[in-house]
Amino acid sequence: MRWHRKLRELLPDVSVPSVEGELADPTQADDVYEAFGTLLKEKTRDRTKFSLVFEENCNYGFRRNLWGMKSLGITSAIIGVVGIVVVILLNTQVRQATTPPVAYVAGSFNALLLIVWTAVVTPTWVKTAADAYAVRLLASSDHL
Repeated sequence: MRWHRKLRELLPDVSVPSVEGELADPTQADDVYEAFGTLLKEKTRDRTKFSLVFEENCNYGFRRNLWGMKSLGITSAIIGVVGIVVVILLNTQVRQATTPPVAYVAGSFNALLLIVWTAVVTPTWVKTAADAYAVRLLASSDHL
């Protein structure tokens, strides 16, 4: 594989694991690949020259951060929906008043956010961006 050749070229003192070596000692293989990844990250910091690497890293970071905030996002959206339902019920049942249209808009927006937080922000969604970043980072080795 071309990336194994590039790994040997960039890290000549490191023994690049074969498929058999990866199976025999996955921890050692992971250490080698981690060292290669660290080297690539250091050598691709120039945002102008490696703009696609930077862009994919930003995409991955954004998705990873949203995943980390998922429980807070779901909680906030639920509180928003419940709050708006309470406002609508108080207006219509207690005060016998018309609920302002903005309340329905806010409730719909919170419901939409709840759907996005639960259906879109998933481990698969984050992994897609992580894989794209990894491929872009590995492909950048062709220009080193």
